[in-house]
Amino acid sequence: MKNITFTPATEQLKLLHSGVISAVDLLEIYISRYELHNAALNAIVTTDFKTAREQARLADKQIKSSLDSGAEVLPLLGLPMTIKDTIEVTGMVTSAGSLSLKDYRPPRDATVVERLRKAGAIIFAKTNTPFFAMDFQTYNKLYGTTNNPWDLKRTPGGSSGGAAAALAAGLTALEIGSDLGGSIRNPASYCGVYGHKSSFEIVPGRGHIPPPPGVLGSPDLAVLGPLARSADDLELALNIIAGPESPAHSPWQISLIKDRPDTLADYRIATLTKHPLTEVDESVLAVINNCVDALGIAGCSISKETAPDIDLKLAYHTYFGLMAAMIGAGLPASARRSFKLMKPIVRLLQKLGLVKPVGFGGLVVNSTGTHQQWALMDGLRLQMKQAFTEFFRAHDVLLCPVTATPAFEHMHKGSVYSRSQVVNGKKQAYSDHLVWAGMATLCGLPSTVAPIGKTADGLPVGIQIIGDFGRDLLTIDFARKLAAVVPAYQAPEAYTE
Repeated sequence: MKNITFTPATEQLKLLHSGVISAVDLLEIYISRYELHNAALNAIVTTDFKTAREQARLADKQIKSSLDSGAEVLPLLGLPMTIKDTIEVTGMVTSAGSLSLKDYRPPRDATVVERLRKAGAIIFAKTNTPFFAMDFQTYNKLYGTTNNPWDLKRTPGGSSGGAAAALAAGLTALEIGSDLGGSIRNPASYCGVYGHKSSFEIVPGRGHIPPPPGVLGSPDLAVLGPLARSADDLELALNIIAGPESPAHSPWQISLIKDRPDTLADYRIATLTKHPLTEVDESVLAVINNCVDALGIAGCSISKETAPDIDLKLAYHTYFGLMAAMIGAGLPASARRSFKLMKPIVRLLQKLGLVKPVGFGGLVVNSTGTHQQWALMDGLRLQMKQAFTEFFRAHDVLLCPVTATPAFEHMHKGSVYSRSQVVNGKKQAYSDHLVWAGMATLCGLPSTVAPIGKTADGLPVGIQIIGDFGRDLLTIDFARKLAAVVPAYQAPEAYTE
């Protein structure tokens, strides 16, 4: 049982529900690993071991009763798991990485947490996130910096960085994160685990911060989804958390499409690794190319460098504009006044080609735009979503990079819009991490990240698997079948004892 914490949650549940291991013992194993490794990682920031132990004892009684009677057991009964600290969990602080919320204890669980608890999960801790989930790294003034278990000098990504680091190092069995600009996908790739950005609005967002506590529903573009050590775990979790906010009072229900190709070779695959706005580091491309080669050897039909019939540059600008408009809705009045004063100058500089349509200039312009401007961008989004629908008539999945680089060394100076990164020896904007995330987010499409290997420096690389709207189980299934031909999740050596 020494390495049980590195097995998929589905395997741990089989052991729990067959009586091979108790929920109490499994929880204590995770608590011991937290005590041994979390000081170095700083992945977990809030705990409630007392309540978790009480729930574990109750779970063991329920499992024993089910074994004695033959009754069906709850799908997650007895499983210890953690939740990203942007998602409200009663009994623990939900800070979203902000000092202003350091004492905030939500009066009610987020909808996804309610569903996980109803399924029998034991939520024993919360994982770190950047300030209001707004960075590609995970650090904040309240809890400090989270480190990547593959190299402590490097970031685990963001904003679900604590979640991915905890999973990779075997500190939790399952996680729920959130994603607007790659916040599930980026950390999954950097830490070598699985992550799933769900189709827009199939998972309720009530109880996520931001927006501020008490706001009902989800903001535009943003979604919640699972992170895990296997594709099976992603499917298990998604089936539990997906569905309308109030199923008993909703005029619609959700039944995720389950049909999928029988074998890996039956998948119709498109790949895209080139984008007009950003390069992909050669170290990442080498791993992706090895993956594509393995798929070819497996007999898959592959259309290389194939994209939907859209302007990729315009798609990214539209995504960024809609995201900035959404952020603008929550800006303090003082910030909105400042941005409105700056807006004419920024527009002029954009016309002169001195300021990009994205980045800080794009934030200034689009966060203070009119509803007409938003409606025009929304119209472009609908056209692009239709183009993706047509594209997926001929292809099952689109494979592309998660982001331009593997995990990079901690970089805390400056802001998201002032920092830069080096890709293939050239300086690129730090905010270009959004480019590959934006395609799926703009059109509300499902995107699964699966680990596919490591760079020559030993850093994990994931691949992004995009599918048509609502085909979440298809992209997850592809990730499952992909594990047969490329390296899947591997535990970092420093954490295997």
